[in-house]
Amino acid sequence: MDVVVGYDGSDASKRALVLAAKLTGDGRLTVVNVAPALRFGFPDPLFAQEQGALLDEARRLLGEPARTETVSAVGDAAHELVEATAAAGAQLLAVGTHGRGAVGRFVLGSVSLAVARDAPCSVLLVP
Repeated sequence: MDVVVGYDGSDASKRALVLAAKLTGDGRLTVVNVAPALRFGFPDPLFAQEQGALLDEARRLLGEPARTETVSAVGDAAHELVEATAAAGAQLLAVGTHGRGAVGRFVLGSVSLAVARDAPCSVLLVP
């Protein structure tokens, strides 16, 4: 099964990553990190550095299975995750229910709700 997983380094996204890798089987796993667009659709350079570090962390957690791809996106997290899922033709989108920090818990909790509503496939919400 082809699976897309949203990864932001939070505990919930780490659990989603590990579970998504198990569910993938012989399929393809796409790990997506989304940085917010700050001006005219461009990321803050600090977010770009953090994206690279987070995706490296995801690769280390997975041990880099053969059929794993990492994607950095910029924009609205829910929209970008749904778009990445559609582009990958994935059968499952896995996301953590809450992101990092107190503000992240509110904002990224809304991301999980939005992807559950808008995804073109089944969605796995991991607490």
